Amino acid sequence: MVAFAQEASLKVSPEDSPPPTPPITDCATDFRERGRPTERPVDPAEVADLRTALELDLRASASGFDLKQALEPLCFYVVPEYRIMLRDGSGIEYYFHKVPKWDIESVAIMKPPN
Repeated sequence: MVAFAQEASLKVSPEDSPPPTPPITDCATDFRERGRPTERPVDPAEVADLRTALELDLRASASGFDLKQALEPLCFYVVPEYRIMLRDGSGIEYYFHKVPKWDIESVAIMKPPN
């Protein structure tokens, strides 16, 4: 068996990257400015419990993702197929599913509206 190794690096081209979205200071503004018809905000009374469950499950997951990596405010939405989407203050979207525990499914960097 022959194996090869090469150091990897991430190169981000400004031409291929979407411009950053303007920062958002609260979730009501986030929903008004960035919300889509397919998103339903999580009931504010349930956010603390959801965030705690996500943090505990993610700590035990192999993904290595930590909610501390996301920029405040963290706005939680229910999206189709009963997934949870978290949009952070910079506009990055994190999608989670619960089978049987919460884990990260994907990340999306959104372009700002024109």
